[in-house]
Amino acid sequence: EEGCIDYRPLTDLAPDAENGFGRDTVVIVEKWRDEICLKNHAAAPHMKRYAENAKVFIQKRDVRILKDI
Repeated sequence: EEGCIDYRPLTDLAPDAENGFGRDTVVIVEKWRDEICLKNHAAAPHMKRYAENAKVFIQKRDVRILKDI
């Protein structure tokens, strides 16, 4: 997709650790060229379909937009 540098699903290395995410958590780390590409991705029709289809599998969603320092 235009502007997508990296898209990586991750799970916790130690899912049973007291402060870990747990076995039922997947973290998706995405890196985008710029905020415009990220916004276009979020508004794309395929992402809207994904959100609708995936909601039955998602108990909690936490989106954070970070920047390099």
